[in-house]
Amino acid sequence: VTDSYDLAIESLKKSVQYRPSCIFTYLFLAKIYEEDKDDYDSALTIINQALERSPKMAELYLRRGNLYQSKEDYERALSNFQKVIELEPNSVDGYRSLALLYKKKNIPEVAISNFSMLLAIKKDDEAALDQRADLYLNNDNFDLAISDYRVSFDIKAKKTDKLANYYLRNLYSIVFMEALKRSDNALGIEFANKFIQLFPKESKGYSDKSYFLDGSGQIDLAIEALGEAIKLNSSDPSLYKTRYELWNRKGNFERSLEDIEQAIRLDKKDMDSIEKRANLYLANNKLNLAFGDFKTVLEQKPGNTDLILLTLRSELRRRKENNFGVEFCSNYIQLFPNDPAGYEIKSSFLERQGDIDSAIEVLSQVIRLKSDDADSYKRRSDLWIKNGNYNKSQEDANYSIRLKPREAKFYAHR
Repeated sequence: VTDSYDLAIESLKKSVQYRPSCIFTYLFLAKIYEEDKDDYDSALTIINQALERSPKMAELYLRRGNLYQSKEDYERALSNFQKVIELEPNSVDGYRSLALLYKKKNIPEVAISNFSMLLAIKKDDEAALDQRADLYLNNDNFDLAISDYRVSFDIKAKKTDKLANYYLRNLYSIVFMEALKRSDNALGIEFANKFIQLFPKESKGYSDKSYFLDGSGQIDLAIEALGEAIKLNSSDPSLYKTRYELWNRKGNFERSLEDIEQAIRLDKKDMDSIEKRANLYLANNKLNLAFGDFKTVLEQKPGNTDLILLTLRSELRRRKENNFGVEFCSNYIQLFPNDPAGYEIKSSFLERQGDIDSAIEVLSQVIRLKSDDADSYKRRSDLWIKNGNYNKSQEDANYSIRLKPREAKFYAHR
């Protein structure tokens, strides 16, 4: 390949000698040096020779400006781009080069101004609209950014080629993320509708629309939009999980259960769905079914134990379901005999049942596993008092104070 480029260079050099007035030969030769050989200095030499013959040809200044920019000589690049505008006041490429250079130099207001000049000449220039929108967005001018994104989106939507499709989706993602970040539900719904019009057979537009409808308090319409998404993509468990959440918030147990069970059927290994069903059962007083699901989750996903235990303790205490709490913790302890949390919570349920002796016995297992836990000694000290054994209570209190001296104030009244 290198030999081919070298031959092309020699051939073009001869052409320049034979026909020195043909400026396009200089341009081709400079292009090979620049793009294929990365030899910017030789390319500049060729462009300078061309400018000696055609000092008023704007394209030559544009090429020389780009070469200087590649060499990071931004002042000379700027001078050449300005010369392009001087020679051709309506040069789209000239304004684009100036705008991108000022953007690179982090002078956004001047970059925006040059993009605006370009768009006054060519109002449907997607690249300029997108670039100006990005600058507006990065400089906290959200309304103007969205205005440019709207125009650009509508222009792209009229095209059918794959590249336009790619840029269209990319632009949609940008606006979606901005709407998400700013909780701008109206904007999210607007662009989701645009997406649905363009891609009516894709579930994404409907699921995105559902999210923003929910955010704006339109839960019934959000459910309806998810229904459309599910029609298009009935094998996606996440759609059912999302609709489950909406039905659950509406207090519709049957429809919630129907959707979460479908999600589980589609992905039997998803412990999150099974945990959601467990919480649904728990909230609707179906304790044995809840226990079965929680047990499955704990067996398959032991890293989630603390959260499940805390959820159950809170919910069962609220309902005064102490017997079920003891039963669940007993099963939990069988699965995780070295986790103190199971014993701690079981002890609290036993205490609420009034079975102080058993509560003390179970809490002693916590101390066996965590012998340096001052709080467990403090709790057992309180239980000994309820059991009338003040000597044991004092022993545990003293041990708690030794482990955590600042706890002494809690025992001052004894």
